[in-house]
Amino acid sequence: MYTRRCVHSFLSYLKIESRICIIRMLEAYFDPVPSSVVEEIKHPSQAFGGNIQVYSKLFPKLSTAKIAIVGIGDQSHLIRKSLYSLTWRFGKTPIVDLGNFKTPSDQKQRDFAMSEALGELFSLNLIVIVLSDEKSHIIPQHRAQRDSKTPLELACISRSIDFKAGSDYYEILSSPEYRKQLSNIDFIATQAYYISDETANQLD
Repeated sequence: MYTRRCVHSFLSYLKIESRICIIRMLEAYFDPVPSSVVEEIKHPSQAFGGNIQVYSKLFPKLSTAKIAIVGIGDQSHLIRKSLYSLTWRFGKTPIVDLGNFKTPSDQKQRDFAMSEALGELFSLNLIVIVLSDEKSHIIPQHRAQRDSKTPLELACISRSIDFKAGSDYYEILSSPEYRKQLSNIDFIATQAYYISDETANQLD
């Protein structure tokens, strides 16, 4: 019994240390939200922005977080300003904003770093929300869940989508490797005026 307790304690210790290492590594992937943006998104306690931890100076605590928000590009700050002014409807759900992904100029390096960072966030059992006006983050996000045993669902909130050859959506839906892991895909707020006839036909 004593040996079993020692082994259990040791394994628990290793799990905690592994989690600490992951959190420290994750900080290297992100840039903090600029102070000028933080000042604009400060809101009272009844607003979304008044109930989350935002990475501006200190990296947020992930040990109790349930949802992590990450941004890509400067446009993500515009989304933050609109999102954080909305009324808070999530009870005591702990949410953190990890700032923006560092974006190397080389797309392959960027996609690799993004998939690794997202993969680590998923390993911490976090739900991840990506703020961006770009569609090029979708494949790295899908790759980040390559080790998941659970069928994946993809939800994209955007006024337009692109199913043309070479686009991320095209790659996901035409590739057997990606498609076998995807159980459902939803497009929210898509407007017919912004999509091509080809894409509309594929949606039908």
